[in-house]
Amino acid sequence: MKFILRRLYRDRRRYVIVWSMLFAFGFTLYWGVESEYFGNWMSIVGGLAMMIGIGVFAPLLSLLLPRYRFAEEGGVFPLLLFSSASLVFPSLNFGQILSQSNWMPLFYFMIASTLVQWFFYGGWSDNFLTVKQAPIKTAGRTRISAQRLWDGFCTAPGKEHLSFNENLVSLEYLNEGEPHLRVVERMPPGALYEEIQTVKALEPGKYVSFDFEGVHGKGMDGTVGSAEFRVDDLGKSRRISSTFDIPNRPFRRVLADWIDDTHGRTLDDQLAKLEKKVRAEDTIG
Repeated sequence: MKFILRRLYRDRRRYVIVWSMLFAFGFTLYWGVESEYFGNWMSIVGGLAMMIGIGVFAPLLSLLLPRYRFAEEGGVFPLLLFSSASLVFPSLNFGQILSQSNWMPLFYFMIASTLVQWFFYGGWSDNFLTVKQAPIKTAGRTRISAQRLWDGFCTAPGKEHLSFNENLVSLEYLNEGEPHLRVVERMPPGALYEEIQTVKALEPGKYVSFDFEGVHGKGMDGTVGSAEFRVDDLGKSRRISSTFDIPNRPFRRVLADWIDDTHGRTLDDQLAKLEKKVRAEDTIG
């Protein structure tokens, strides 16, 4: 159940966007239509009908077919475009197009959906449409102890075995007494990724912030950024908050990460790994 709730929460922005566009689609589709039962309120009723009738499938798709969750916003946006265009150009008569009994409506929809996906998420804009600063913030909760949570995410040299990251190879200071650490991870299928971290602020057990630079592997050579982690004890549970900032990221990646809460999904996976590891430690102990 915890897994399902976390997944639904990470898709919250997608659901709001999809449901809003579905309501706007129904609203514009029935704009100006009068009904015997609803009168001039038909456009609102139509919007609610589309939002509920079609929108109910959004959570089902993201849960059952998570690989295709990006198709939700890409699939709904063309409907809104078509219905809005029909208001500006009545001769298009989108309602009549939808009522056709052949495959043409599906063909139009597939073409438009593909173009929308390419426009928003395609790599065509990476070279000239970037975002200078776009900090990614997220948080997660767990019932493991605050100290164990800290050791799992903000692992100190010599405590690599406590990290959630089973691929962590080594963690060491470049020079004793200086805030520079070398982090080495094992990347499938056996390559190594090396990163240099420079600690800027540290409150052991509670807060850390650092700059990082990828120096080898993972396709991130020369990639620089900053990160911070905070652990709060809430009594019955603990919260870990994190912020990552990599400057000059492509706009389409920033948009996709925000809609998808990508960093939050990563945090959930890391928490699940740490919780599993702690359960194993308790069993062995």
